[in-house]
Amino acid sequence: MWVPQKLRQMIGLQIRSTQYLAEIAAGSDNQQRIINDKLNELIGVLSDISDVQRTRLDALVAGSDHQQKLINAKLDAVIAMLDNQSKPAG
Repeated sequence: MWVPQKLRQMIGLQIRSTQYLAEIAAGSDNQQRIINDKLNELIGVLSDISDVQRTRLDALVAGSDHQQKLINAKLDAVIAMLDNQSKPAG
């Protein structure tokens, strides 16, 4: 093989390798963009779910506080009634 012909083949391989590398880099960038988009969607959905759960938890805590106040009021009434019964008449 002639040296110039061998040199042309090597240059051709170099150009193809560079093109393949550029295609791989472009594909990788595209995949990264897709992954980032999907992650942003997931973060949005998880944020919405978190907001709903926080609202439900707040309602649960408020209901629990209300129930606790009712129970305390009933216990106070029972204690007062028992206290009145334990006092000697007279």
